[in-house]
Amino acid sequence: MDAATPTKYQEVPNEGNSSYAERHWVPQCPDNYIPKVGMVFKDLDDAIRFYRAYAAEAGFDVRKTTTTKKKGSVVWQYVVCSREGKKHVPTISHNDASHDIGQAALSKPGRRRRISKRIGCMARVAFRILGHDGYVLSIFEEQHNHPLTSLPYRPFL
Repeated sequence: MDAATPTKYQEVPNEGNSSYAERHWVPQCPDNYIPKVGMVFKDLDDAIRFYRAYAAEAGFDVRKTTTTKKKGSVVWQYVVCSREGKKHVPTISHNDASHDIGQAALSKPGRRRRISKRIGCMARVAFRILGHDGYVLSIFEEQHNHPLTSLPYRPFL
């Protein structure tokens, strides 16, 4: 691996079977982009903007997910890798005449099937409110279970 390589991966042994190794990709970018637990931001927009800048520099895309509110104010905000989670597969009741999921999905006009890009990546951050002082970065998971976007393709994220 040379200095121009934007990411590296680490092989971590699987706890259930020591002969199998999972690959985890860790973004390589300048220190001033890397989030650190305990960082304080004046508001949630600044916090999310900072993480989006890190993601763009590192080669992945993000989306906001779980938001916890109390009395109308955001108390917790999670921002995750866009490849977090699994695709939601619609269920069909046994009373439905059509048991073919393909027919059921296409029976609604204007709908088309799309390939899911979600593969269960656990890279994420969580921002927690600090009273009137802003938001603090409370959780930071940097390992991805997929390769990150190489430099020439990052403008398309």
